[in-house]
Amino acid sequence: MKRLSIAFLFLLHSLFSEACLVLFLSDGEKVLVGNHEDWFANDAALKILPPSSSRYGSIIFTFESEGWAQGGMNEHGLFFDAVYTPYQSIEFESSKKEYEGYLWQTILDKCRNIDEALELLSGYSIPELEEAHIILADAGGDAVLLGVDDGKIAIERVKDLLLQTNFNPWNPELSDEPYCERYKKSMEILSNTSEVSEHAMLEVLKNTHQDSLTVYSNIYDLQNRTVTIFDRRKFDRPLHISIDQAFERGNCVIAIPSMIDEWEQTVCKDVLLLQGLVTDELGKPLPFVNIGVAGTDFGTISDPDGSYILELTAAYQDSEVTFSSIGYHTKTYSADNLYSIDQIELKEEIKLLEEVVVNKPSNFRKARLGHMGGKDGILPFDTAQGGAATALLLKSPKDDFYVDQVQFRLLYNSKDTLQLRLHFYAYDSACACPGEELLKEEKVEIMNNFMKKMRMSGYNERIRKTVMKATVGIVEKRKKTE
Repeated sequence: MKRLSIAFLFLLHSLFSEACLVLFLSDGEKVLVGNHEDWFANDAALKILPPSSSRYGSIIFTFESEGWAQGGMNEHGLFFDAVYTPYQSIEFESSKKEYEGYLWQTILDKCRNIDEALELLSGYSIPELEEAHIILADAGGDAVLLGVDDGKIAIERVKDLLLQTNFNPWNPELSDEPYCERYKKSMEILSNTSEVSEHAMLEVLKNTHQDSLTVYSNIYDLQNRTVTIFDRRKFDRPLHISIDQAFERGNCVIAIPSMIDEWEQTVCKDVLLLQGLVTDELGKPLPFVNIGVAGTDFGTISDPDGSYILELTAAYQDSEVTFSSIGYHTKTYSADNLYSIDQIELKEEIKLLEEVVVNKPSNFRKARLGHMGGKDGILPFDTAQGGAATALLLKSPKDDFYVDQVQFRLLYNSKDTLQLRLHFYAYDSACACPGEELLKEEKVEIMNNFMKKMRMSGYNERIRKTVMKATVGIVEKRKKTE
């Protein structure tokens, strides 16, 4: 008999915010993009990344608790944004690998236009397209939509109008609301005007926001490299800034609500930008080197070409930064000294491996179902509504087994506690749905941090089905106490 440890990674916050709208308009003279950012977080911010010798400058919109770009524009007028769409798996070419890092920031860092962006993207699989569509646009008046059609990456390139909300235009039947009301309303407004103007864009934004979900809205002018920002649906209080104005502030992060009225006086959170190249003793670039603040879990890795960028807020600027990689000696620098060093050289470390004796296995052999990363173990899950449920299909070993442990990890959670209910069902192939309940007793537990392990050994549940489906439902939300 086998006893299994089952690990799920529940992604309660998609890489990109869930309910969003992106509109591209161009007539050859003007190139505009408008967007809504719709999400539950209240820490929306503008991150300013001035140009340097190793990257183009950009301004990106983010959430301070997360850090990655939800969307933005670089100094050449190249724009990107994304919208959450119904999940659809992709059959990736075996020759293409996932990009190690945040690909969309790299697009802004390294590319000037759509052609260069598509050339860079062509070398990689793009797993985030399974649950999001990406919109790229440039100052020349080109736009492209990246998504999924019939298990393959789909690309639509346009020069006049591109509108994307939260459905898959190649497979609209995947959504409960194939052509959402925001899409219909936008097209209705646009059908009554022939001009490409900020006024037309603003009318669309005013009529398509998601009430309290819309944390900010923007209108980009890609030719003039400007952006007009509207904080939390306050369309009568715009903030107009140029990308050059932003670069004058230096590397920093600014909370959006604080900068609407007093741009010049707004407190800009200081960010120390560390960047360079990691190589071996012969000068060969070293990819995927671990780079982190000593004693913390804050850090990054070097890119495939050995380059790296690490942004340190004030809290980390007096710290030490370590560089480590298997087979090389670790190096440590103070953040202040590292600022002036362009190249980090790691020396090879030769170690003899000790002999390992494998003892006879015990009566139980452990195995893991699911993954701690990748599409098979990551479940996009919206906690906006209590009672919601999601499921992961697991193919079990051929033999009967016992469930020993189930593990959950939250990437983002705005609530104080969540109550989880766990079920195991046999998979009914006739309807492609959960069938017979396999647990004799319901499993309900409270989750009050970002990691939860459910011990199942006390239940002594013997699973005799070769294929099962595990579902988790949030049955109660508890707000944080003030």
